[in-house]
Amino acid sequence: MSNQDGKSESLFELKGQFVSERLSSDLREQIESGKLKYGAVVKPVRELMKQYGISYNSVRKALNQLAEEGYVTLEQGRGTFVKGAKVPRSDRALSDDKQEVTAESLMPPIEVEESPVVDVEPMPLDETVTSTLLGAAAAIESVGEGGESEEIHVSPAAPAPVVKPITSVDLDVFVAPDMALSDGSGLAKAVTRFLALSLAGGRTARVTPVEPGRLAECVQNGGARGISLWGLPIHQRDLEVLTVPGRACVSVGYWPAKGELSGVMPDNFGAAYELGGRLAAQGHRDVAFVGMRRAHGVGHDARERLSGCRVAWEETGIALEESSIIGATVADDWLADRLLALKPRPTAVVVSEQKLAEVLIAQLKERGLQVPRALSVVSFGAKDEPNPLDITSMRVDWQRAAQCAWNRLKELLAGAPPERLRIGLPAEYHQGSTTCSP
Repeated sequence: MSNQDGKSESLFELKGQFVSERLSSDLREQIESGKLKYGAVVKPVRELMKQYGISYNSVRKALNQLAEEGYVTLEQGRGTFVKGAKVPRSDRALSDDKQEVTAESLMPPIEVEESPVVDVEPMPLDETVTSTLLGAAAAIESVGEGGESEEIHVSPAAPAPVVKPITSVDLDVFVAPDMALSDGSGLAKAVTRFLALSLAGGRTARVTPVEPGRLAECVQNGGARGISLWGLPIHQRDLEVLTVPGRACVSVGYWPAKGELSGVMPDNFGAAYELGGRLAAQGHRDVAFVGMRRAHGVGHDARERLSGCRVAWEETGIALEESSIIGATVADDWLADRLLALKPRPTAVVVSEQKLAEVLIAQLKERGLQVPRALSVVSFGAKDEPNPLDITSMRVDWQRAAQCAWNRLKELLAGAPPERLRIGLPAEYHQGSTTCSP
């Protein structure tokens, strides 16, 4: 989001308020609903910092606010305990409704108006994707599904197996509306491999793009027992549909804060913690963070990466100012100017996604500035994605994500009880040419 002067607002900032408001709102809701009962211990400050991607001061501000309202009591050396609610919800309704939500709100659940179930058109698979998918399935069948690190090599000349027309599906595969299976991204390649694994395992699958706020309707309309979600945000209404008895579901790239749902997720916090620590070890003290904005808001991955960097920097005495946290898209031509205008000017910036980092480097070059001499740039990417600018980055093996998702979904389809399970994907550090000592 940009203001009238064309400048970006902080990635995690509310007009007139701060990120602590979302944390206090969440805890207040849990207390009023009875999820946090009288006398219960609230999570430690460090854990809340990691979960919400906010600073120590923001957590303390939220807890102090709840203490003033009578919801909790703060006991030094022991922790924070639920006390009760003294302020009726109706007394806060007006002020709550006036909040203007930006990325600082940490992407709250979206209220979706009730509407009839809509028809959803499955994603068409172009000829290239289809031939690759069928060839990959044939390769899997010939060697077995194997372990998580198995590589599949498909010969373009290999004849595609004959496949009978699909009249019903075993699996519904839901993806973001802007994902193209042939775009070469790590997540798109992972979806293609997942489809190949399911086909080799005798399961028919249908790929459907989902617009924001339509996931629950698409799941109900699809009707398949097995479901895999790829890079889609999940809200409360979605959880109610996804976790009904008899339905097996695995989410890749997004894991909601609650609900008995299995998620395959990169270790965003750990990867960012390492990346932030390496910048600190190089001597950088003035730093910034740029998160990718999407149609549904700032992604869960960006929040976790910000949190990891923050903790690493705080442990080394580096303060990340709120003004140095920026949300942007690849279409924003002001990003480099915004970073260069910061006081003090940063010597290093962490960018939540590689393609956004590539845009930033191009903008710096247009202004006659060279990376890393003018600014060190680090980012996050996929292990099997091209890295044309040789950006220093933490890189995730998304092919492994496909195998993990398929293994877990098979367990659930075979009758394993659903549970809240996060399957972590480690990231490997790549030392590129975009960093140096300040």
